[in-house]
Amino acid sequence: MTVPVTLRVRALIVREEHLLLCRLKSRSVAFLPGGRVESGEILESAMRRELVEETGSDPGELRYLGVIEHLWTEGRRPIHDLNHFFHASCGALQPSVVPRCDDEDAEMFWVPRRALRGQPIKPNAAIALIEGWLSGDRGIWWATENDA
Repeated sequence: MTVPVTLRVRALIVREEHLLLCRLKSRSVAFLPGGRVESGEILESAMRRELVEETGSDPGELRYLGVIEHLWTEGRRPIHDLNHFFHASCGALQPSVVPRCDDEDAEMFWVPRRALRGQPIKPNAAIALIEGWLSGDRGIWWATENDA
């Protein structure tokens, strides 16, 4: 069976020792804000569009961090994502205010940096890469996670 690959963009937004996460109200997993790259759209443009849609905030400076390939299943449907990660400055966002997400099934929330390991983030590989980045590792990310 051929499984199409979906390109996604994800933003690492860190403000005052807190990270901005998103979750679907219908599922128990969390992920970094972002979404699908539309046909013909370049990654940086997709990241900017998604952040404006999801947070209402100008993303400011973007820095490419790398990619995590994620294979997983939803029910019986196999899914293959390439998640491209960016650090976004998003200077207007503050942990004291939760951005209102335009997607009715999704909600944003801030989590303290020290509580990152306790979050059900997908793909799981993102946790170690985020921790490395927060600790000063500025190498380009690459990981594959197969939950299928």
